Amino acid sequence: MVEESDARPGPPAEDEANSAFSHEEGGSSGEETTHNGPASSAGGKKRKRIKYQKTSCELCKARKVKCDRAEPACSWCARHNRTCVYLERQKPGSRIGFTLELESKVNRVDALLQTLWRRVEDHIAHDHASVQTLPARRRSGRP
Repeated sequence: MVEESDARPGPPAEDEANSAFSHEEGGSSGEETTHNGPASSAGGKKRKRIKYQKTSCELCKARKVKCDRAEPACSWCARHNRTCVYLERQKPGSRIGFTLELESKVNRVDALLQTLWRRVEDHIAHDHASVQTLPARRRSGRP
């Protein structure tokens, strides 16, 4: 009996080296994503990678047009003699200021809740004390 792995010739070394990269749109963007790890080899399934778009310069972003990301200045900025600035992409998640603002609001709501709870407890204690001082009423079956 012959095993399948022995019967099939392996891929050439060059194909094997290039198979680790995924080139989308003919590789024109210069972005390459690798498929490594157990998920890519287990069962022949390839893990889908998120392709991150390179960030445009600030002026192209403001104009809402595609930036060619040329260095040191993109073609639009160079043509219009503008300063071309590429800022690093922000990681997803909430802004620090927004998180601090939410924490502050939670603290204020918590303090208000505690104040109101104390007032309710005082009100209950006051009502309970006044009920005990009232003379007992005679209960009858009639209203």
